[in-house]
Amino acid sequence: KKDFEIRLVSVDENDPSRPVAVTVLLGKKSGTGASMPAGKGLQEAIADATCRALERIVEGTSLQISETVVDAGSEGEKIVTVVGWCETASGRQAMAGSSPVNRNVYRAVAEAVVGAFISSQSQVL
Repeated sequence: KKDFEIRLVSVDENDPSRPVAVTVLLGKKSGTGASMPAGKGLQEAIADATCRALERIVEGTSLQISETVVDAGSEGEKIVTVVGWCETASGRQAMAGSSPVNRNVYRAVAEAVVGAFISSQSQVL
């Protein structure tokens, strides 16, 4: 069972000049982050917006995704993998996460980012 929910992924594929937005529910708190796709690409912008949403929920946290990759899994299904880092008062920690692309690649990117953050924190706690 996931202890988070991606409430909203707002992206306009036809107009990459428009900001993307992601709303995350983590535990009982929700946060929304936005990012501009210009110079990044939509998947990277979604990853960035998800980081901003998590930073709003978990104070004192700084998140960065350095790589977003969509690959075929062993069964031929598409999988999103993200890698990056999380910085808190206790230091900087590498993080990585994956999510299957069921229907929507952008939602999968957001889920992979939140999953990466949660697993990086469970190593610390």
